[in-house]
Amino acid sequence: MIKRYIICVHGVQYLCCLIDIHGYDILRTNSNRYYDKFIKQDTIDKFLNNNESIWSVSLDIGLPRDGMLHNWVKKYKMTVNYVKSNNKKRKGNH
Repeated sequence: MIKRYIICVHGVQYLCCLIDIHGYDILRTNSNRYYDKFIKQDTIDKFLNNNESIWSVSLDIGLPRDGMLHNWVKKYKMTVNYVKSNNKKRKGNH
């Protein structure tokens, strides 16, 4: 069945763990969830500073996919690197 419908085993395992932790109600939403910048930053910090896996942090806060946290971390790192590189350029010009 998995090959026939091209279902990602990782995604199915994640959903099963999500349901085990938060119950079936975690899947019942009529609209997209919104995560404000404070929740995102706390979640990113938990991953980066506590040596927890993306999988466990995503499950802990109830993200529908662990890929969401991957994207948040990627954007965060790009922003941090951009700020660092701009600060170096400014310091070198004085």
